[in-house]
Amino acid sequence: MNILNNSNFTNNKANSNGGGIYLSGSSRSTISGNSKFTTNSAKNGGAIYSNSPLAISSTKFSSNKATDNGGAIYSKNALNVSGGSITGNTANYGSGICNLANLRVSKVGISSNVAKVISISLKAPTAVKPGKKLTINVYLKTGDNIAGAIYNSKGNTSINGSKKTPSDNTPGKTFSSAIAGSKKNITSNSNGVATRTYNVSKNVNKVNVSVSYSQGGKKWTVSTSVKVSSTAPSTPKTKTYTNKKSISSSSSSSTGYIKGGSVTVGLSNHEDAHLASLIDISKYKVSSKNISYYNLKKRSSIGVTYYIYKVNKDGWYSGTINSKNGVDWKKIGSKPTTSGTWFNLSSNSKGNYTIGKIVPKYTNNTSKSQFSFFVSVSKASINYKSLTPCIKYTYNLVNKNNTKSKRTVSFFENTTTDIYFSGLGFSSKLKNELTYSDSRIQVNHSDFKNLAIKIFQGKAGSGKGIEGKLSADQKIRTIYAWIKKRMDYHGYSNSHYKSTDVLWRLQNKVKKTANCVDQSILLVTFLRTVGVPAYFEHNWAFEGHVVVRAYYTNTGKYVLDTTNSRNDVNIIRSKKWNPKTVEIKSYPGYKASKFYVHKTTTNKKNKVSCCLTRG
Repeated sequence: MNILNNSNFTNNKANSNGGGIYLSGSSRSTISGNSKFTTNSAKNGGAIYSNSPLAISSTKFSSNKATDNGGAIYSKNALNVSGGSITGNTANYGSGICNLANLRVSKVGISSNVAKVISISLKAPTAVKPGKKLTINVYLKTGDNIAGAIYNSKGNTSINGSKKTPSDNTPGKTFSSAIAGSKKNITSNSNGVATRTYNVSKNVNKVNVSVSYSQGGKKWTVSTSVKVSSTAPSTPKTKTYTNKKSISSSSSSSTGYIKGGSVTVGLSNHEDAHLASLIDISKYKVSSKNISYYNLKKRSSIGVTYYIYKVNKDGWYSGTINSKNGVDWKKIGSKPTTSGTWFNLSSNSKGNYTIGKIVPKYTNNTSKSQFSFFVSVSKASINYKSLTPCIKYTYNLVNKNNTKSKRTVSFFENTTTDIYFSGLGFSSKLKNELTYSDSRIQVNHSDFKNLAIKIFQGKAGSGKGIEGKLSADQKIRTIYAWIKKRMDYHGYSNSHYKSTDVLWRLQNKVKKTANCVDQSILLVTFLRTVGVPAYFEHNWAFEGHVVVRAYYTNTGKYVLDTTNSRNDVNIIRSKKWNPKTVEIKSYPGYKASKFYVHKTTTNKKNKVSCCLTRG
C-alpha cells in the first residue's frame, strides 16, 4: 500500500505518538519520492510512529523531536529505509530511529542526531613511568546504541549490508580533554572510542586527567590522577571511571526563576518542574499560570505525577510532601525503577526543600554522599480506574526572542480530595461566608466531607458523580439533586434539627423528612462544606417559607428549594412558594438568616412557620 509520494510534513505535533504519521495494521506501507519530514514532534516517533511493516525511500527527516523515543521514526515492526537522510533529530532513545524489530538501512545520510546522555567513562592507567606515553580512552553512553542515531534491542540491524551489533559506546562524539593542563578536543571513532596519547614529563609524580562532554546546556565530567613512578609496570594496569551526573552550564540562583530546562522552586510550586520536564522553557517567559480543579477518569490530555527519592550509604528512601512543605522519608527495599525527568532536590537547615537542576537518573544502590531527587513523570493520556481529583495547570508562555509568538501548555496532576472543599475562584468576601457556622450549621463536619467525596466520585448509591471540571455550578447541581431525590417534605414550625441530624433523617428510610428550614439547613451546610457560598432567604408565602441562595460565580446566584420534586436548580414551579411572585423579606429579628439560621428561632416574636400546604 503506497501511503504517500513526494509529500511534506512540517511543524506537526501529537500529544501521544506519531507527530506526522501514525500507522497500524498488518499490511506493508510505503513512503517514497523525495518526501520530507521537518520539525515534527510527539511523545514517540517525532515524525512517524508505525505498528506495521514499513518501507521508506528517498525521504529526508530533519529536526524532528520525540520527548521519549524515536526522534524521527518509532517502529514496532520490520523497517526498511533506503536513500534520503536522517539529520538533527532528538529523542531520549533512538535519536533518529527507535526500532523494536528487524531494521535495514541503506545509503542513508545520518548525522547530528542527539539522544540523551546516560554516562561518560574514562579508561586510564593507574600508574605510568616517567617520560613514557600515557594513553586514555573515553566513551559516551547515550540513548543510541547503533551508528549514533539508532536504538534497537529486539531485532537485527543491517546498515549498507553489514550487520550491526548494539554497543553502549556512541560514535562521533567530541570531548574536551585536559591532561596535565594540556587541553585538546578528541572525537570517538566508529566504535565509539575517543583516544588521546600524552608524553609524560620526567619531573612529575602525578598527572591529572579530566574529560568532559557538553550537550543541551549540561556538562558531564570525569577525572582522575595517574601516578608517575619508575616502578610502574611496563604494561600499565588500567581502571575505568564513570560519571552519570551532569552539571548545568547555565543556571540561576533566583528563587522561582525558570531557565534552561531546570527550575529553582520550592515543593509548593513543584508544577514548574513538571513544565520543565515537558518543554524547553529556556525559550519562553511565563506570562501567566492558571489553576483549576477537575475530577477525571479518562481523558486525552497530558497527565503528570511525581516521586521523591533520596539515596545514601544505607540505600534508597521514598518521600512524601508533608503539610509544612517538608518531606517525610521511608526506607525502600531497592533502588527505584521510575523513568521520567530527574531533578536535584536540596534542603536547608530549616527543612525547606528546593527543586533545582535536571540531572541524569541515579542508578547506584547506595551513595557515599546523600543525594535527593524530585522525579517528574508524564503520560500522553489519563486513564484512572475511577474518578480521581486532579489539578489542571495552564501556562501561557511568550517566546523570549519573538514576543508575538505565544504558546499555551496544560497538564493535569492527580491530587487529594481536599480540592473538593475548595472555594477556588470566589472573592475573599464570599470565601469568608464559607466559614459561617454554628451549632446547627455544622460546616466542614466529617459526616458531610465523607459523603461529599462519595457523591462527587459517584459512590453514594446513585448518580455518576462529577466528571470534568469541579465548578461551583456542578457542585450545586450535584448536591441539590442528591438531596432532593432522597428527602421528603414534612411541615412543622421552626427548625427542629441541626444539620447532622437532618442528614441522619435523610439517610434513614423511615424518617427521611424535614420542613423547609431544616432542608435548607442541610443544603447550606453541604454547599459551604464543598466551597460554595450559600445563604438562607425567607419569603412570606403562607405562614412563611425558607429557600437557599447559592453563588455559582462571584455575582451569579441560584435559588434552590428541595421541598418539591417539581423544582430544579433556579426553578421553583410552585406558584404559591415562588420567590419571583411572592414578597421576599428578611424576617424581623432574623437578619442573620442571610448567613445562618438565627440562634433564637424558638422566640415567639421571631417565629418562623413553614408552609403546611403544598402548592
